[in-house]
Amino acid sequence: MFVDRVIPAQAALREVPGLAGAHGLRAFSLLELDRKEEALQAARDCVAAAPDSAWTHYVLGRVLRRSGSLREAGEALAAVTPSRLAAAP
Repeated sequence: MFVDRVIPAQAALREVPGLAGAHGLRAFSLLELDRKEEALQAARDCVAAAPDSAWTHYVLGRVLRRSGSLREAGEALAAVTPSRLAAAP
């Protein structure tokens, strides 16, 4: 099921490399497949693609938390601020 989500996300990223939503979908899908290092890179790419978006920081925070990096997860989630809520990924 999650593999089915990774493939379309990767295809979208081939077409539009900076597509934050595709990076986020890829990160969550890889995380569910227990491919944590790849998920973490995808989450960091997600933030890099849309640093002003609260959602991208949420993606990074979730991946870090599930990877056991609780302090870093807290920092990423602290970046989910009202000023970033209006920014679309």
